[in-house]
Amino acid sequence: DLPYTLRNGEERILSRWNMVTQKVTVSRIQCIVQCGADGSAVLRSTGRSPTLWRTRGGSWRMIWKDESTPLAHGDQISLDLTEPDGAVFICEEESIAQQDGYQQVDGSAQLGQLPYPWEAMWDHHGQVYYSNPQTGVQQWEPPF
Repeated sequence: DLPYTLRNGEERILSRWNMVTQKVTVSRIQCIVQCGADGSAVLRSTGRSPTLWRTRGGSWRMIWKDESTPLAHGDQISLDLTEPDGAVFICEEESIAQQDGYQQVDGSAQLGQLPYPWEAMWDHHGQVYYSNPQTGVQQWEPPF
């Protein structure tokens, strides 16, 4: 069930079965997201084809098999090299305090795949909100 929540010391395998539309070009274990004891998150690619990663607003970068990269709040992961925006997961760091009316929980990372054509956006405070460019709808809650 989406979104996936990782607590300190946990990990989550992402694969073709985590996609709305499964593709054989995505491995059964495409990548692993690990949440360290200190709450830091790391992406490790394990698939035949590279896993894609980008910072918010950045360009997709390839992470090859057995390579890893640290994840930060707002970073995005794509499992499908042939259609990067078809299956995007967003890393969100949460804190216990409720800030500006948005509920957050400390020491965990959430990953959620956005259904097409939804996009994650950030307001001037760095808070994530969700936008559907086809309908013009914008909302704070993930469209799951």
